[in-house]
Amino acid sequence: MGSRRSPTLYKLVFDDTTDAPGFEITLKSLTIKQRRELNLRARADETEMDVVARTCELLAGQMVSWNREDEDGRPLPMTVESLMDEEPGLIIDISVKWQQAIAGVSGPLESDSPSGEISPVESVLTDIPSESLAS
Repeated sequence: MGSRRSPTLYKLVFDDTTDAPGFEITLKSLTIKQRRELNLRARADETEMDVVARTCELLAGQMVSWNREDEDGRPLPMTVESLMDEEPGLIIDISVKWQQAIAGVSGPLESDSPSGEISPVESVLTDIPSESLAS
């Protein structure tokens, strides 16, 4: 018996700071081949919307669950068509958030984080290192 593939799952949660507050989508990880396809730049004959459409196709194949509803509150099916009915900005946001999750990129720092501040401890060279005694 061999080792069975079991893709990692990523649950993306959109909070109140996004254009889709309360939206949650769970996606399977990507294979190297799929990740390469997602990262490919637009081909010479492709428009930006062609790239977004290709992204919708890839996302649809990796979707495990989502809580998206239509304007009347009915659950939307997890299909390419449902994704194609969304605004391009949401598809791009999903794609970026998903790629960051796969890459292990954490969310933004908290607002009280001292990111970028200089450490209060000075680094001072007190002695000049001696030459190596090894010959």
